[in-house]
Amino acid sequence: MTWPASAQWRADVVLRDGGTVCVRALGLDDADALQRFHIGQSAESTYQRFFAPRPRLSPNDLQHLLGVDQNNRVALGVTEIRAGSEEILAVGRFDRYDSDAAELACTVADSDHGRGIASLLLRHLADIGRELGVSRFTAEVLATNTAMIGFLRHTGYTMESRRDDDVLHVEIHLDDVSGPVH
Repeated sequence: MTWPASAQWRADVVLRDGGTVCVRALGLDDADALQRFHIGQSAESTYQRFFAPRPRLSPNDLQHLLGVDQNNRVALGVTEIRAGSEEILAVGRFDRYDSDAAELACTVADSDHGRGIASLLLRHLADIGRELGVSRFTAEVLATNTAMIGFLRHTGYTMESRRDDDVLHVEIHLDDVSGPVH
């Protein structure tokens, strides 16, 4: 299978704090780095991402998260060289469930919040999604995850949401921008 150009592509990007990061496709070769990233997250961040405690990713988790085709299942990482090695700062992914819709999931390292990484990641995922024919992302967010809810509301994309108990179901329209996309 030939990956789309955007999935093969990697780019160095300067963040608003002046740091340089790399946005790139993730794959099975990134399992050790993803496990380090995951273990470094707080219990609260892990719970907000997976809706359950998960101190380590199992081999099946790693296979699921990184065994992507970069077409129907896309995984991107934001990485930075730290202490001489490439470390994952954020992971974003989508899994297509309809011809024009995909479920979105993103998480940024606790230590790297506020650097503009989530906006960068969403922008790249949206670009790839549109290239692949995806016009909307859906996501489930815990109602207590006010940081993610606030972020999604301020992305510039038109968003619809409904609350079901403790979960907010969000739909983001990738072709409908209501304001500047960060």
